[in-house]
Amino acid sequence: MCLFQTGLVHVLMGVLGPVVMAVWVLVGHVIVIVRGVFVGMGHVAVPVFVRVRRIVGVLFGHRRLPWVLGGIC
Repeated sequence: MCLFQTGLVHVLMGVLGPVVMAVWVLVGHVIVIVRGVFVGMGHVAVPVFVRVRRIVGVLFGHRRLPWVLGGIC
């Protein structure tokens, strides 16, 4: 995988991740309100997603490191 491709995946994950999470939380709140249960279940998912995103970001960063140091594409 080229350094550009790895960087592009990292950027896409950083940009699209919060957008997907915001839509998911919005849909979760709508479903909860429609069912008549006024519990903010969407708020529980946000910290879990942020932790998972950090872990995946670290994994992508470590995968990219050999290409940065070696200059191999």
